[in-house]
Amino acid sequence: MSPTELFYAESKALKDIYGHHNSAIEGFSEFSKDKWDTQRPVNGVFDILNAKTEDHGRFRRLFSHSFSEKGMREMQPRIQSFVQQLVTGLNEATETGGYIDILAWYSWTTFDMIGDLAFGESFHCLEQKRTDPWISAVYGSIKIVLFMSTVNRYYLEPLINYLTPKKLIKEREHNLSRGFLQIQKRLAAGTNRGDFWDSVIEKSDFAKGTGITVPEMASNASVMILGGSETTATLLSGTTYLLLKHPEVMKKLRDEVRSTFKHDDEIDLQSVGKLDYMLAVLDEGLRIYPPVPKQSDRVVPPQGAMVAGKWVPGGVGPHQMSPLPLGTPS
Repeated sequence: MSPTELFYAESKALKDIYGHHNSAIEGFSEFSKDKWDTQRPVNGVFDILNAKTEDHGRFRRLFSHSFSEKGMREMQPRIQSFVQQLVTGLNEATETGGYIDILAWYSWTTFDMIGDLAFGESFHCLEQKRTDPWISAVYGSIKIVLFMSTVNRYYLEPLINYLTPKKLIKEREHNLSRGFLQIQKRLAAGTNRGDFWDSVIEKSDFAKGTGITVPEMASNASVMILGGSETTATLLSGTTYLLLKHPEVMKKLRDEVRSTFKHDDEIDLQSVGKLDYMLAVLDEGLRIYPPVPKQSDRVVPPQGAMVAGKWVPGGVGPHQMSPLPLGTPS
């Protein structure tokens, strides 16, 4: 932490830091992203997480249908198929007895699912009961951001290729190149797959350059892979661990599920919304076992701004921290 950084554990600071502001009154529309956290992709095209304000808005509009309730319902059959593969695989694995690596099974499921929805093709991890090599490249892309951010903070960007592990650089390049090839294959599949891209492709004219470009599709697909796979698997594995440590909670959760559904065919994206206790358990799992330990940092506009009821000078980096779990020393 530097003298120009502030960390907040107050929930009311969240909206001030990450919310939209009235530019006519306050003179700015949002706190800008911290340049140290923004790493230019190999193809030079920013994704939705790091894009400029106008591009970020364009991406959000294009993806709005895919992540709406209606869009999720349309993707239900594809999602359900991978959940069924997970259940079948676990049932078969338990028949042999012995140890089951639940994290591996969760990871196979989430990567297969998000690969199908984001790139148009599953990683086939559940079928082959193994981790696809591409996933290692995805993890490498995550790790390299931390190296690059640290190097940039010391103004050593020209030396980044010398100070960053060569393996991570190669994995980052492999991740993007394979993603680009998969996007080309996805475009050839048209707009009736029932995944993230149907409505996006329909709204884009690649010949005229409107909507989204192919390089932007590749960059954003990589983000979807990161956001929809490893994070979900981490949360599920952490929550499973906590449930096994607290059998009384596990029993109450199991009773809720079995009293609500008579058959597993009744369980889908909409019906699980009735499981109030399960949703509470997942929320608690997120609090105690957060899959993302660090958020995207922001910088106060030059004119300064109010954060959590107090004035903060321009140029300061305010960071929103998650409240500490109960019983954790501050």
